[in-house]
Amino acid sequence: MERRSQTGGYTLIELMIVLAIIGVLVVLASSIVITFQTRSKQAEVKTNLAAIGNTAETYFTEKDTYATDFNGLGWGPQGLTRYSYFYGTDTRARTHPDIPDTTGTVPAGVAASSTSFTAGASANLDADPTIDQWTYNNQRVLVNVVNDATQ
Repeated sequence: MERRSQTGGYTLIELMIVLAIIGVLVVLASSIVITFQTRSKQAEVKTNLAAIGNTAETYFTEKDTYATDFNGLGWGPQGLTRYSYFYGTDTRARTHPDIPDTTGTVPAGVAASSTSFTAGASANLDADPTIDQWTYNNQRVLVNVVNDATQ
């Protein structure tokens, strides 16, 4: 009698193809996750710039002029922040210790006068050299000047 040996299993080539496919999926998924993490970090700046705008409008309603710095405005970030905030010539930052300090990176156009204001914020949200920059003005226009989530 002749015996046939039939062992089930996969060839080395089949296993390598499966591993290559898994590797490609991991790379794609990780880049998507990093983008979503960076965008979720941007929620802080949207909230705080809107708060600065609301505080400035309240000040204007009471005094018929905009404050020219954070001291007059009476606003400061709560807790540790990822972003440095700018209003007029003033800077407020309680930067999170794991985030590089960006107090010297003022977005273009940040200014405050008796008739208008443009507040700004900046942060480095990841390990690249791109600085995320935002502005918000008395017309309630929020602009992401430089988007660190996509660069």
